[in-house]
Amino acid sequence: MQDNRDAAFAAWVGAEDAAQAAIHVLHQRTRGGRMKVAPQEIEQIARLRKEADVRFAAVWGALGTTASAPEALPEPLPRVERPQRIVVGPRSAQGQALPSIAI
Repeated sequence: MQDNRDAAFAAWVGAEDAAQAAIHVLHQRTRGGRMKVAPQEIEQIARLRKEADVRFAAVWGALGTTASAPEALPEPLPRVERPQRIVVGPRSAQGQALPSIAI
């Protein structure tokens, strides 16, 4: 099978993989964050994430689109009228007796 992947895409996937692997190793080594993390380890992950972001920007630029997406505000949700809350008290307060059970 011929491998005709885009080199920029392959570089981005490799950088993402390296960053995720480093995060996984750190998570395992710190037992899910319960142990202290060295600042160097955080810096290493930040560098790997930055590299992945740069590689993604290269892929994004290679697609011929701009890197800035137009800002879109979410549509406001329609206001829904809630039904009035009905409070039911005990039957004795309403002047009714409990039904008797015929045996």
